[in-house]
Amino acid sequence: MDRYYRRRFVPLALPALILFVLVIVIPFIMGVIYSFTGWRGTYFAGGEHFWQAFVGFDNYIEAFKTKKFIDALIYTVKFTLVAVVVINVVSLSVSLLATYLHRGAAAYRTVYFLPNLLGGLALGYIWQFIFSRVLVDLNSILNLPIFAKSSNIA
Repeated sequence: MDRYYRRRFVPLALPALILFVLVIVIPFIMGVIYSFTGWRGTYFAGGEHFWQAFVGFDNYIEAFKTKKFIDALIYTVKFTLVAVVVINVVSLSVSLLATYLHRGAAAYRTVYFLPNLLGGLALGYIWQFIFSRVLVDLNSILNLPIFAKSSNIA
């Protein structure tokens, strides 16, 4: 069975890896490179290319000198620590309650899980509208046989 998975791992993991590199790794590296330059969002201050606008650690030194940045950094660290602790304590308490609750446990779990279903329900209604209305109108305009079946959906 290991040979079965080993043979199929690369073709199945490759698209995800390519997408991860394109969406996460490359923008991160570009952001780090831009942070060492005089990048102004649409142009490089000091030159046409990033190596001409290289400023080194000046951007970081300037950022850490401002009180506004330090206050924002301290607030972010405090918020992150409090949020992580509170979320974990509350979720552990709720899971323990769901485990030890004997009478009404099924109703409690249903009410607790119900908000997770609302997003999928809304998406279902949106796609139902697209298939029953938009594609029918598109069929009446374009007269393509691919959209003819969607007119039967109500």
